[in-house]
Amino acid sequence: MTSILSRRWRYSFASMPKLNIDCLAMFGVGIFDDHHGCSYYQQRFLKGVNMLLQLYSGSRVPHINMTFCFGRELSCEFEHWMRSISGLGVERLCLSFICGSVSVSFTTTTTTPLNSPDRLFRFALELLSQASLLKHLDLYHCTVQLNSEVCFRSLETLSLTAVLLASGQLEGILSSCFNLKQLTLKLCNLPYKLRFSSTVTDVTFHICGGVKEIDFQAANLRALDFHCFDNVRFIFSFVPKLENVTIHPSKAETMSYIFGDFARDLPAQVKSLAVRCGHEIKCVPIDMKMFRNIRQLSLSLFDLYDSDILNISLLLGACPLLQYLNLTAPQVEKRARNKEEVESLLYLLYVTLN
Repeated sequence: MTSILSRRWRYSFASMPKLNIDCLAMFGVGIFDDHHGCSYYQQRFLKGVNMLLQLYSGSRVPHINMTFCFGRELSCEFEHWMRSISGLGVERLCLSFICGSVSVSFTTTTTTPLNSPDRLFRFALELLSQASLLKHLDLYHCTVQLNSEVCFRSLETLSLTAVLLASGQLEGILSSCFNLKQLTLKLCNLPYKLRFSSTVTDVTFHICGGVKEIDFQAANLRALDFHCFDNVRFIFSFVPKLENVTIHPSKAETMSYIFGDFARDLPAQVKSLAVRCGHEIKCVPIDMKMFRNIRQLSLSLFDLYDSDILNISLLLGACPLLQYLNLTAPQVEKRARNKEEVESLLYLLYVTLN
């Protein structure tokens, strides 16, 4: 558009700090339009990206987003693009190998992309080995391949969404990132066991499946946010700095798990715990383990039945050193039998905390 006003501005767009390469926008088609198998669109996308990267050659582009559906068909060209992008001084790179929003189907034990695993694009991380300034990497809807010799010295945040990870792959990725601070896993299919040995300070699991045991050996880990389908056994082998934990399991026996095995395994230095529960409290666990050092507790409780409201105060007996309580229960007042029941709950909470 700038070239219409002046020839001197013909390539001024190349100085923009952010580059978006989106095949849907390039084609002018909708999310559900049939364009995946069309050779016309493939060649058009190929020509457009090659021209764009050529125009940006020699420039510095800190932020690049690329979304396209032809990863397997244009794999050789993709390798060339990644080498070109690595030379642009990119600091934040987002690569999505699916057009439109990510669609994922779930079972109670696994997370599986709708596309069969053999159709997922295989992204080789070694293609970014020359991106020396890369600090933030987001990958969507793919599998990951890693060469053991690849090192990412500048990478600080890594986000994997709808990524299929085989046994040992995540551990290999983490070992190649020498300064990683934040790791986010969303809608991922994970192996049965995971072992974290990394420099990360913040780890988030969001609606992942497959994993049943996680061993943390992370000396710098400070915050853990876990939201998955299954109750997972946590082994905190070495987490001396872990202080903040958020857990949101999706099983019906949430409270028995949290105030049982989870409380038993949680390191003593953890002082802040946030529990997000989407199921009603059917009963208070008979044999509750103690959170002996929890100072701050946040409870987000939804779909509570009337008979469960007063049970909340009983859970606080597992936190003898509790100083702050943040209770979110939007259905309490609406479903309580009367005003007196809510007042009784508040009184019991006051007595427990004092």
